[in-house]
Amino acid sequence: MDRARVDNWCEKGVLMLVLMALAVGVLGLGGVRNEELAIMAILIVAATGLWLTRIWMARAAEIHWPPMCWGALVFVVYALAVYPYAPVEYAARSELYRVLIYALMFFVVVDNARGRHAENIIAYPLIAIATVVSIYGAYQFLTRSDMVWHFVRPTQYAGRGSGTFICPNHLAGLLAITLPIAVAYLFHGRAAATAKTLIGYAALIIAGGLATTVSRGGWAAAGLSLTVLFVVLFIKRRTNRLPVILALVIFVGGGIGLVIKGSLASTRMELTTASGKVDDLRFLIWKSAAGLWSDHPWVGAGPGQFEHQFRTHRPRRLQMHPVRVHNDYLNTLADWGVLGFLIVLGSWMAFWFTVRAAWRWGNRDGDDLGAKSSDRTAFLLGTSTGIGALLIHSLVDFNFHIPANASVAIVLAALVGALTRGARAFTVFRLEIGGKLIVTTLCALCSVWLVQESYTKYQEGRLITASRHLGLPLDEQKAHLLAAQAIDPMNPWTTFRIGENIRNTWWESDHNYHGPMKEAIGWFDRAQELDPLYSFALVRAGMCWDFLRKYEQAEPYFLRASELDPRGANTASLTGWHWVQVDEFAKAREKFHRALFLSEGNDDLAMEYLQILDEIAPEPAKPATPAPAPETN
Repeated sequence: MDRARVDNWCEKGVLMLVLMALAVGVLGLGGVRNEELAIMAILIVAATGLWLTRIWMARAAEIHWPPMCWGALVFVVYALAVYPYAPVEYAARSELYRVLIYALMFFVVVDNARGRHAENIIAYPLIAIATVVSIYGAYQFLTRSDMVWHFVRPTQYAGRGSGTFICPNHLAGLLAITLPIAVAYLFHGRAAATAKTLIGYAALIIAGGLATTVSRGGWAAAGLSLTVLFVVLFIKRRTNRLPVILALVIFVGGGIGLVIKGSLASTRMELTTASGKVDDLRFLIWKSAAGLWSDHPWVGAGPGQFEHQFRTHRPRRLQMHPVRVHNDYLNTLADWGVLGFLIVLGSWMAFWFTVRAAWRWGNRDGDDLGAKSSDRTAFLLGTSTGIGALLIHSLVDFNFHIPANASVAIVLAALVGALTRGARAFTVFRLEIGGKLIVTTLCALCSVWLVQESYTKYQEGRLITASRHLGLPLDEQKAHLLAAQAIDPMNPWTTFRIGENIRNTWWESDHNYHGPMKEAIGWFDRAQELDPLYSFALVRAGMCWDFLRKYEQAEPYFLRASELDPRGANTASLTGWHWVQVDEFAKAREKFHRALFLSEGNDDLAMEYLQILDEIAPEPAKPATPAPAPETN
């Protein structure tokens, strides 16, 4: 057996599997659905198998260990330690699932990208994928299409390009990290003239795709990173400065012109600065996250818990249901606490330390960067500025909670670490039989759990997606949801939707169907057990008790829901509805007025019932206030 040839094929196989995982994430709605994320996980597990094959085939196996590896390892241990204490097990397990995928992805790449030009195997296809997605985003922008494949985007993204992502901001995150890589390869790569022409066109298309996202944060992050990149190229590329200057003028000038002339961009800017002040819902979400973090400063609320606990710190004007904080740094503090934040911060500091080491080693012979082209130097320049752009953009968005963008950043960071392998600047662990057994055991345990969880999530996600098809009868929806709940009974949303399906089926009935309503109550109670702060499950259960005319049993549900969601307009409105059922009109009126106050007059149920109350139980006229007695001298 030719060990060298098999080893070479294993290395190529690892990188191709990782590249396929990146492609699945980017092209599959950013990897946010369980179905695509499960496929990504299986591909990474397969890459791990090839990595272990290389380790066991090598006579003297070594593991390259740049400083970032310590951060990744410590965060995995930390995630495993805090996971059991999270209030919502399903959300915490989903977050742990992603952490393990990213960790395996990082270790596999950092130790397997050993061959010559290994970074190009990832970089060139990534540029190509970003170009294709940018063309799709431009199509959406020009045709005002609201479709992403066969899915319909939310109406708030109308007129913006999102490519294969649902949210345009996440496409902007991907393009902000990819555009500097394309520009760096254009000016500093060793590709032939024809290939560089294609790369130049790709860079222009990616820049155009970024423009169609109308993402203010994405524009700012990409602009800053490109400025840094062009300054470095201008300083170092002494023999080729004119093209650098022209490219800088084209990109920066085009961006400024787009901001000034773009009607959609101008509209978004006007909305942001309405009434002479900055007005963005992100700031309200940040306030909620900061409050949640203050409750759990050291270890956070738990992995993936912000979505479930934000209501306890809901600002009055925030009546939406944010899934993430729109700031990865605050999101990390809210979910993982100061300890988790410091581990992540230390990992990224180690990345920049590795960039410095790779840069110094790449110029170890005193070669001027402008003296000749280098793919590795181009990759290092593009990757460092691209990741910098993503880190800046993450101040106003949650790119690292989108699997596609997080995976791209992690793989690129791992490739930077792999570039330092030849420098021998960092620790290298030599593996004897015992070391190989330890690495194999850890990877096997992680892989087996990921495979099992991937199967569960893929099947569950497929059934949940099927239940959401438009026009699907309620009984068929229920069948899909029951099957999904049987696969993973810890999902509070599926459990709630089963109860809601039963309630909707019988709510408009003229008959008093006690059995189905009690069945719905059981599902709502179970959903609230799985998510102790799920106030809306309490509201729906209370409504079912009201339907059964068990008013004394309904009241505690509404009172508890009001405690959990004190600033929720919908909770206040439905609690007012409950008080109407028991003829407590004064209490109902108070709740309806509060709902209108919280929703700034946009609660239709409260307005409708206040009109009804004015007809059937008008408020008694308040006695006139007597005039004050005249002052006497």
